[in-house]
Amino acid sequence: MTNPMGYVFISYRSAKLPGVLRLRRKLEEHGIPVWHDKDSMPLGMLEKGMTEAIRNENCAGAVMWLSKDITDSAAIQRIEHPEILHRIRRDDGFIVVFCLDDNLSFDDAQSVLSKTHFNINLRSFFLSPVGEADQEDNNMKALTQLMLEKRIQLIHSRLAETEPLKIYVAGHSAPPATQDYALVIDHHRLFNGRFTDNETWKSKILPALDLIGDSIVRYAPGRTVIAEGTPQLSLALAFGYALRTTRGLRVNWLQAYPDSSSQLWGIESLSASKDFDIKRSTDLLHGQDVAVLIGVTHDPKPTFDASAEELPDFGATIQVMPRDQKYPSKITDGVEAFSMTAAIIQEIRGTFQEFRLQGSIHLFIAGPVGLAFLLGRQLNTFGEVHCYEHVAEGPIGIYRNNLVMST
Repeated sequence: MTNPMGYVFISYRSAKLPGVLRLRRKLEEHGIPVWHDKDSMPLGMLEKGMTEAIRNENCAGAVMWLSKDITDSAAIQRIEHPEILHRIRRDDGFIVVFCLDDNLSFDDAQSVLSKTHFNINLRSFFLSPVGEADQEDNNMKALTQLMLEKRIQLIHSRLAETEPLKIYVAGHSAPPATQDYALVIDHHRLFNGRFTDNETWKSKILPALDLIGDSIVRYAPGRTVIAEGTPQLSLALAFGYALRTTRGLRVNWLQAYPDSSSQLWGIESLSASKDFDIKRSTDLLHGQDVAVLIGVTHDPKPTFDASAEELPDFGATIQVMPRDQKYPSKITDGVEAFSMTAAIIQEIRGTFQEFRLQGSIHLFIAGPVGLAFLLGRQLNTFGEVHCYEHVAEGPIGIYRNNLVMST
């Protein structure tokens, strides 16, 4: 039985590699892992490796990149197409889409396939034209969306009612090679350490996360989600917002600790945090924005002060700190994590309303990524939100803006 949480195989001629790599990145950025012969197969194992990759039950589907020269490829004719055709005929949820390159029409593509004994009716499958620079991005987005939606729909139908949809988010490093997750969102190539540029956020990361959130709502209704991984604080915040509470999702973050233990953090309680205090200060003559300093692992205030020349003027500052003012501190469990973030959101909202501020929120988080994720889930109708990352520069470092997001 095909494992819908497995990887996707891409069949293509080597001359089409640049376009294939762009598609691969887009699939991976939307949580769909890809088996690629350039990094998935030992040297000297070409035929055996491809055969095993397609036959493997963990091969969830295939993208067939059709071009005029595919009939010249012995590997495609003898291995890839026959093996993919065999998987299609099993009719057990194996997803296949076709990319038409070299301006191939439907009839051209059907003819090219028939020469490789691939005797199926293409009208039964999704076809996406590729190769035209002005349309390539939109066509690849459509193909990616289709595969994402079908993947989530299949996984949802196969899981037991109480089983969660598991998602891994990779930001700092490449994700693990495993079939234990419904989605493996791989954004690590989009970052340089903690940072990426505004255009990458706007054109790649935020749209991908939003589509993932929307697809889960539509194709896995009522399914609990458990997310984990190695995201930057800003990526965790953005992903939390993509899975925001107003979308009606039940979501937990699996927070890992340095001792290799972990806890599920989610929306469990509105009890007051017993270990952290929230304090507010105002300077209404100097700005309309609100700075939110959250100190768990260390006090962000000294670095915040050292970054003053790089920051806007603030009308109010909200500071979250351990009650005993000792660092590093620790969030006890998921109940306290949510209670703490809910109290922060309430304080932010109250600050804007009480002082009639019209600006943006600026987040400075010295704490675990799960905290940023839970904050992101509760951001709604706040307008513009900025998230900062720490840079090791000077004696205590500085904060640099990494994410600007509209909520």
